[in-house]
Order: sequence, then C-alpha cells, then structure tokens
Amino acid sequence: MSLSEASFIVALVATGAVVAWIGDIVGYRLGKRRVSLFGIRPRTTAVIIGVCSGALISIVTITALSLTSRHVKTALFQMDEVQEKLSGLELRTLRQETQIKQQKQEIKQAEQRTEDARRQEALASRDVARLKSDIATRKRALAGLQADLEKVRRLQGQTEARNRELAQKARQLAGKIKASEAELAVVEAKLERQEGFLTYVSRGLVYAQMEDPIITAQEELARNVIDTGQPTPNVRAAIVELLQQAGAYAAERGARTGENERAVLYYAVALSGEPEAQIQELPEPQAIDEFVDFLVRQQHKSNAVRIIARFNAWRDQQVKVGLEPRANRLVFASGEVAGSMVVDGSLPDAELYQWISALLTLRVRSEAHGRRMLTVPNEVKYGSITYTEIFAAMEEIRRRKGPVQVDAVVAQDTWTVGPLELDLRLASVATDERIGRSPDASHRVGG
Repeated sequence: MSLSEASFIVALVATGAVVAWIGDIVGYRLGKRRVSLFGIRPRTTAVIIGVCSGALISIVTITALSLTSRHVKTALFQMDEVQEKLSGLELRTLRQETQIKQQKQEIKQAEQRTEDARRQEALASRDVARLKSDIATRKRALAGLQADLEKVRRLQGQTEARNRELAQKARQLAGKIKASEAELAVVEAKLERQEGFLTYVSRGLVYAQMEDPIITAQEELARNVIDTGQPTPNVRAAIVELLQQAGAYAAERGARTGENERAVLYYAVALSGEPEAQIQELPEPQAIDEFVDFLVRQQHKSNAVRIIARFNAWRDQQVKVGLEPRANRLVFASGEVAGSMVVDGSLPDAELYQWISALLTLRVRSEAHGRRMLTVPNEVKYGSITYTEIFAAMEEIRRRKGPVQVDAVVAQDTWTVGPLELDLRLASVATDERIGRSPDASHRVGG
C-alpha cells in the first residue's frame, strides 16, 4: 500500500470519528435539554440524531471516496456498464483464444505441408537428376539421328529429283494418251457418221433404182417468222416446233421417224482445220443451240427461217434437213412499182401475153431476188397475178392501140417471207387507170 493510500484511510477514519463525536455531543445536549423535533419524543429525537449522524458518516465517506478515487466512483455508479464491458471483453477474449487455437492448428498444418513439400522436393530433385541423365542420353541419340536424317535428306533430294523427272514423263505420256484417245474418239465418230452417211446414200441409190424420192434436195418442208428478240429458250422452242412441223410434213410423205422422234434430222457440220477431219457432223441438240445463238446475235430481230431437205429422201428414210435464216424486212411497200415495161398495143395477143409474162417472170422476179425476198415454197416465183387480170390488161392495151406502159404494182406491204401480190397498172399519154383483180379468178401467173 502506498503512502497516499494509507493517508487517505487515516483521514477517512478520523473524519468518521469526528462526525460521530459531533453527533454524540449534539444528541447528548438535545437529550439533556429534552428537546423535541417536529413534536417527537426527546428520546426518539436523540435516536434519530444518532441515526442521522451514522448516515452522515456514510454519506461523507462515500462522497470523499467518490471525489478522491475514480475506481470507487466507477464501482458505485457504473457497475452495470463495467459488467457489460467485462462480458464483451470475456467474449472477445474467448474469440481470440479460438482464433489462436485455429491459427495454431493452421500453423501445424502448414508445417506438415512444408514437411511434405520438402519430401516431395527431395523426390523431385532425384527425378530431375534422373531426367537430366536421360536428357543427356537422348541428346546423344538425337545427334546420331540428326546425322542419319541428313543422310536420308540427301538421298530424298536425289529421289525427289528422280521422281519429278518420272512424274513429268508420266504427265507427258498421259497427255499423249489423252490426245490419242480424243483423236481416236473423233476418228470413231467420224467413221460412224461416214458409215451412217454411206448407208444413207447407198439406200438412196437402191431406192433411186426402184422409185422416185418422196422429198428432193432443196425442197422446203416448213417456214415461219421467228422473233429473235424474245428470250433464248423461247427462240429454241420456236425452232424445235418448226422442226416438228417439218417432221409431220415428211412423215405424211412417207419418211421414217428417227431416234429424235421426228421424221427429220437437223444435219449440220463443223469445219475443222485438220485436213484429215475437215467435216464433222454435229449432234442435233448442239447444232440447234449453235443455230439459236446465231439467230439471237443478229441485229435484225424478225427472221424468216426455212427448213429445206439437204439430200433426196426415199420412203422409210429419215430426211436430213438444214435451217436457212433470212431477216424478215419490208421488201416492197404498198403501191410501189416492182417492174415496168412499155408494150405496143398493135401486137398480136400471143406476143402481148409473152411481153406481160416477161414483165412478171423476168423483171419482177429479178427485182424481188435482188431484194432477197423468199420465193413461194417449192417454186421459183415470188408472187402471183390472175390470168383474168392479164387478159383484161391485154384487152385494154389493144383498145389503146399505141404504146402503153405496163407497171406491176405491189398490192400490199410485202415482207421477205412474202407472198408478193401484184396489180397491173396501164399508163399512156391520156389514160392512167388501174386494172383490178377479178373476184372469180382462180389461175395466177407468178412473178
């Protein structure tokens, strides 16, 4: 115990003694005088004063302790708070102890893991040493293998050069074989076509000795105007339909239906630069496609296409035909003079008829031919005029007696495909009138 604490206790005891002494004196004097407080008996008053003195001693003691000692003050007035703090402190202490136990356990586990790691490190060190020894051995083996590889590469280079040389020779031989096969296929196809053609010709010679051909060479089998401005498939369909019309016509005449299911076969050849294979017959589908492409490329989009026989054809033969295109243009305008001639009206009827016939068959035909107009199918004339018109013109010429100009006038706009319809117009010095057709005329003379 320190000196200050001993002094404080002595002072506290002395203070209690003084207070007791004072209380005793006051109680004694009040008792002696028999003083009564608040109407209480003197004896009771003396007891109350003694009790108050004891209480005052306690109050003085507590006050002095509170004023002089922080710990006493805390114990007297803040005991609950101190107990709560003590409980929280005990709880934290318990938690810390638990954490310390866990940390000790973790440290022990870490030490165990460290020990295991050390053992594994030792094992790994032994493995590393063994691997280093193995690597050294393998390096030595690898050096030997690299030396062998270098030798193999040199040999491979020599082999590859030889292989490239052999491959090049093989490609050259394959190319020659392929070219030979292609040439053989061409020769075989040519031979097959020639055999077929010879068979066709030989049968024609046999038939020629027995009967007349049902269709002669250059005979027209069908004709139509095709619009080549439409899509290519439509143009091809129009050509195929025209071939079917020609096939129907040939079948009616006695021709045989072939493998293409038509009595006609479109016969077209391709010219080759090789002297030994200058003529090659094209397959019909390819020939049709090439003809359609040719038509579509034409600047003029309206074309007259004729199908004509290439050769004479006899009964039970398929007719080989060709396609002849011609731009369908306006050849003669209505009212245009196709031919003109001055005729003497004093000539006999026979000579007048010859002159008018010459006008139609020479001058009009020459003009139409010069303008590339197609003739009447399977005939050499381009148009027609009735005998009634000719005789009416002859009668009018005789009536005029003098020289008369006879004009062959186009009756309507005429295109390449024809036909050419004509009227005769007579002109003299004083007369200019038109000789019209007779409605009952049935015979016509062609131009």
